[in-house]
Amino acid sequence: MKNLGKQSQSKKQRYYPLRRPDNPYSVDLIPVSEEIYQELNLSINRIRKQEQRAGRCFCPKHLFWKCAADCDVCPYHKKGEFLSLDVEVADEDKDMSTLIDLIADESDLSEELEEKAFKEAVQAAVQSLSPRDWEITRLFMDGLSERAIASKIDCPRKTVNYRKSVIFKTLLEKLSDWF
Repeated sequence: MKNLGKQSQSKKQRYYPLRRPDNPYSVDLIPVSEEIYQELNLSINRIRKQEQRAGRCFCPKHLFWKCAADCDVCPYHKKGEFLSLDVEVADEDKDMSTLIDLIADESDLSEELEEKAFKEAVQAAVQSLSPRDWEITRLFMDGLSERAIASKIDCPRKTVNYRKSVIFKTLLEKLSDWF
């Protein structure tokens, strides 16, 4: 008795929905084999999900069984022009090129972003220094010697030397991800 139930399930007839061009709200169900159904179903689901992610498919979930991925005649598909990176478009000189050709080289962009992130990290690390250490750092970056810095901030040269080594150690710790 159990075997009969399994056989009837494996012999279940599958159908492909074919939307009518004259009436997009109705479909004709075409009988297909299980293999063809599985192959078509994968393709239909892939296209429908792609269109949903792009914001063009608004088919209610209870009507997915009607979806044949024929978006041109589907009443739940948003019509209109959509740009694609691989579709050729004409520029101002009437030359045809794709949008992907016009986008900046990825390596240039990544280097630019990395440089910006590094500058922000350095700025945050320097701003975390005490006012005295910041003043020593600023004077050192201006090219002053330890002796000149010591006379400007009114402290011994050895103190400037020690503070400079502490500052470098602190900055290296805070920027360790970059080195």
